[in-house]
Amino acid sequence: PSAQVELAGLYVRKGSHDLALMIAERLQRQHPQGAAGYQLQGDILMAKRQPVPALAAYDHAYALHATNELVIKIDNALRQAGRVPEAESRLGKWLAAHPDDVRALAYRAQTWIGAGDFKRAATQLEDILERQPDNAIVLNNLATCYQALDDARALATAEAALRGAPQRADVMDTLGWILVDKGDT
Repeated sequence: PSAQVELAGLYVRKGSHDLALMIAERLQRQHPQGAAGYQLQGDILMAKRQPVPALAAYDHAYALHATNELVIKIDNALRQAGRVPEAESRLGKWLAAHPDDVRALAYRAQTWIGAGDFKRAATQLEDILERQPDNAIVLNNLATCYQALDDARALATAEAALRGAPQRADVMDTLGWILVDKGDT
């Protein structure tokens, strides 16, 4: 199955979505109780910018094997389909049942950043940092929130993120823009 998933991924990158879908369908026939074929189908449909049929595939995969990865993909498909309240509700239910799922918590913070709700995202990211104080990506996103909120902690947080991930372009970019905002070009 993993080789089939990789092959389908190659087809998607080459723009051959129909060939990739054929692999997903074959995987579904070979492993009808496995989630991989349905998740792959959802991924391909999302690459084709078809969130509604992708959602159906993800829901089928989720019914077979519920994971935070599928919860995140379902949330994204719902948001792209314009069903934001349903996305928030479903993600909220997952987090109520899995309050220590740091990946899903960080994803929720990302959705809030994307919606411009930096205060709520910052609170969520601060909570994650209590559990994972050296998480450079969370530090970087928190620095972004602090910058948007004109919080003096933005620079120190961005510098901490850079210490944790000195080669990541997004971390360097965040720190760079904070410095530019402070007049330090």
